[in-house]
Order: sequence, then structure tokens, then C-alpha cells
Amino acid sequence: MNRGRTSNRLDERLEELESRVLNATDTYQIRKNARFGSRQLSLHLLAESHDFEALTLCSNGDQLENRPVKVFELTLQQFDELKLEGTTLLSAYDAIQLGLKDKWKIIFSPGVRTVFTYNSETRNAFFFGLSAASERARGEVFRHLAHWVSIEDGNFLVHAASLTRGNRAVLVAGNSGAGKSSLIIQGLEHGYQFQGDNVIEIMKSGETLFHSFGVYRSLKRRLLSTLREPPHSSRSFDSAIGKDIFYVENEKFVAGARQVVKVLYLDPETLDAQQLSSRELFFLLGPNSIGQFPLYEGALLSRIRDFAERVAAIRSPRMSNLQVGEMLKGSLVV
Repeated sequence: MNRGRTSNRLDERLEELESRVLNATDTYQIRKNARFGSRQLSLHLLAESHDFEALTLCSNGDQLENRPVKVFELTLQQFDELKLEGTTLLSAYDAIQLGLKDKWKIIFSPGVRTVFTYNSETRNAFFFGLSAASERARGEVFRHLAHWVSIEDGNFLVHAASLTRGNRAVLVAGNSGAGKSSLIIQGLEHGYQFQGDNVIEIMKSGETLFHSFGVYRSLKRRLLSTLREPPHSSRSFDSAIGKDIFYVENEKFVAGARQVVKVLYLDPETLDAQQLSSRELFFLLGPNSIGQFPLYEGALLSRIRDFAERVAAIRSPRMSNLQVGEMLKGSLVV
């Protein structure tokens, strides 16, 4: 697919906007040093802008590894003077690629009329919208930004959940509907903590070890599920996806680095648990993650392949509450 490249004029407009926003006197900071995977994130608003206090960004946790990112929330009218001609829409999340060598990245969602821009040199991001974020957006509003900065920092995001105890973590992956969130809720009921049910950042440590970071403390549950609500959480409902969204309190959420000891790939069509080869794990994790995180596809696949070659993995059917407890005890309790 041919990817359009940004015009010099659009670059100039974005740079002018960035300078104007950064020098504005009516901006104020509402989140300072929030956890955002392996880095800090500062969230800013402009006067008369929407209140994003409900965003599920993490509180400070363990020592942070990477440079911070700043996000400024604006109104869509402030974006009207910018034109997006000469660009090409990509499939994942309506990403507009302005050329991998260009510093500006853009996500445009025409259905809900929101725009997100990010300057990879200054690590400043700007969110433009007509209305307050939906419940789903509040759960993972900066998903694409988390992906871009993780790649810049030498890490990667994977479409998976994570349960933890102590300094160890088990990643839980699988297609939509495979039971990731259900297993996470069962794990929380067993007294374990979690790092998210959909977006996990992975950092390579040395030659063979990988550590996971939590990005969002939200998790989703399908309607008519027989599972109880996760402990220590608040609930809302997102009609767009037909799921309950729970925002888990920090006492059950782990933001900081945990060593990944196993990947559990849930497959409802599997009858018995079986070991996965590195090749199988790569082809199960790779395409699923590529579909979730736009741009930098080559770097993302390369890092997932390296991860798959070094971390043990099991393909598993859905598990009962007892089986979940036994699996977690065997994997996470030293």
C-alpha cells in the first residue's frame, strides 16, 4: 500500500499549533507523573475543554525507565485549519501514516470526529475532539500513543492480559471472546493482581528476560457473563461494544515491571493444554497485535518474534475456577 507523505505546509501548521499550545497561559496540568507503561505521562487541558479526569491512567508505581510524554487535550475546532490531503488511511484504527521518517503521526476517526497527533521528536501529543471521550475511549484512550512511544523506547505492546504475583507475570493471550477477561477476573478472585486485560507493554531485559508493564487499569466483561464483578473496581457500561467496563483500584493493579515467566494462549477449540513452539506463538501473537496497534509493523513483528523465541508458552482451553488457581499457583508462586 502506498502511504501518503505529509506536505511541508501541514508540518508547519502542526509545529505552529504545538508552539502556540505550549506557550499558552490558559493550560493547566491535571495529571503529573502518571504511569504510562514504562514511562511518565503528563496530561494537560485547555480552558473550557473537556474533563478527562476519569481516564484510567495509572498512579506512580515502580521506578520509571523512559522519557516522559505530554498529552494536551483540545477541541476539534482548533484542528479545523489543518488539512489532511496527501495522506492514506490505513486499516488499523484509521491510522494516517505521514511517512515513517516524518516526526508527526496522526490517528483520525471520522465516525466520531476525533483526531490525535504525536510529535516523535518532542514527545508531545494533542487530542482533538468534539465531545467527551466514550467509556471505551476512557478505558484505553491513548492506545496508539502507547504503541508509538513503546517502539521508540525499544519496547513493544502486545494484545494480551497479564496476571501477577510478586515480581512474576503470566501473559494471557487469545482471540476476542477466548476468555482473557474471564480468566483475569478469576485470578483477581484468587488474590492475584493484574496489569490489564488488553494492552501490555513488554521490555527486553538482558539477553533472555522480558518484563511486562501495565498501561491501563481497565478490564471488560461481556454481557450475561456468569462471572462476578472484579474486586476493588468501579463499573460502567459501553453500549458501543456491549460490555461492562471496570476500572480496578490501584491496590489490585500493578503498573511496574514484572518478569514474564509464561504465555498462556487461550483457545476454546483446544481440548487439552499443550506446549507451543516459538513459531506457533509468533504466528498467534503477531497478527493479532498488528491489528491492534497501527504503524511500525516491522519493528513490532521483529520484537514479538524475539519474545516468542525466549518465553515458554502453552495453548489452553477455557479453565474452571479451580484450574485457574492451580495454573497461577504453579506459575507465579515461588
